Amino acid sequence: MVFLGAGVSFADEMLAPFYNRAAAFLPHWRGMAYTPTGADADAEYPWAPRMAAWAAAMEAHPVYLSTKVDAQVAVNVYKGYAYAGARGQSTVGA
Repeated sequence: MVFLGAGVSFADEMLAPFYNRAAAFLPHWRGMAYTPTGADADAEYPWAPRMAAWAAAMEAHPVYLSTKVDAQVAVNVYKGYAYAGARGQSTVGA
């Protein structure tokens, strides 16, 4: 399952890097999964099954896999944001 039909499109390729980084730093820095799972997740988050299917399609796509950033690299890149204030908000310009 992809955004614009049966095959991976430009839209999928453009969104994949954001997914890649968020799927790594959200569990590490925020303690939450990129896509909610569990018995109540489908009812509370109706978009979750579709997002999980999209993520699985991207994780199986060779082009995505060849450009995927290692999870630890993504965690390290966002280290500065994780400690930027009590809620993770940047204090730049404050």
